[in-house]
Amino acid sequence: MEELKKLFLRPTVKAFFLGVLALCSSILCNVAVGSGIWWKWGLLILAAGLNIAVLIMYARVEKDFIQELDQTKDKADNMALSLKTYSTSLQGVTEICKFCAKKANVQIHEIIENSRLDCKTWNFDVACESICKAIYHYIIENLNLSQTDGGIVDIEVAYVKLVEEDRKPENQPARISLSGYYHPTRNGPKIQGKKRNIEEDGYHDAQLFYKNVDSPDIQLDATEIKSVFKNQDNKDYSQYLGVPVFCSTSENTSKMVGLLEIVCRGESVLSTDRKVVETMANHIFAPYAYIFLLLFKMDKALKAVPKEGSK
Repeated sequence: MEELKKLFLRPTVKAFFLGVLALCSSILCNVAVGSGIWWKWGLLILAAGLNIAVLIMYARVEKDFIQELDQTKDKADNMALSLKTYSTSLQGVTEICKFCAKKANVQIHEIIENSRLDCKTWNFDVACESICKAIYHYIIENLNLSQTDGGIVDIEVAYVKLVEEDRKPENQPARISLSGYYHPTRNGPKIQGKKRNIEEDGYHDAQLFYKNVDSPDIQLDATEIKSVFKNQDNKDYSQYLGVPVFCSTSENTSKMVGLLEIVCRGESVLSTDRKVVETMANHIFAPYAYIFLLLFKMDKALKAVPKEGSK
């Protein structure tokens, strides 16, 4: 069916059929005009109706084709956007590798020269903060957002991690911590670095962890934000986007291990169109979520200790 549509939308085929219809209509007009035979007039009306029906069919097929073409273009644009973002995020991975290599080099010298192993050489929070900074600069360089009077885009980028090492004993509720934050002129929020119980904490990010939300959380405007943010830190929030980071477990399930947050303040917003924000979440910020997942795996590997009783 799709191939048939494309065939009839070819300029030569379309011109041929419309030309034949016009020719047939003109012949019937010559036959019918001046004649008193009613069947000829009926034939003329039938031909005219057929002509109109074919034109309507062509218009409908052409409309469907244009819609399909627009959808294909949107998909191509989204793929190009994802490719650009993955290229940018790859630079972030390179920076992480440089950061890790530098710290590893320091640690090697500590082991060789001082026979000392410093587990604090690796700093997950510093690595997260560098990625948050990279995301912020990507936003202001590529999304053309409006600036405040101070010449900045009033957007905060933060990362909340699942604190796995504290999940002992087994019945202890999961806890989270704001481990990365960037804004060009503002310090991190008061909860940064604090470990919070997801079952008791009133912040929105804790609720997303508690519900194990597996899709981007979008609060498009201040009204939506006020309906879900129960704390008092959202007075001038204009938009919120949370992109979850998931990790597979040994039980072949997945769990939420992190949350990338984009918080807009004042007049700054990513977009007033929800679909556009969804596209940004899936094609711009999701690649960065994989970087945070890489950091999570590295942090877990560097801090791993043998189980009790293992040889």
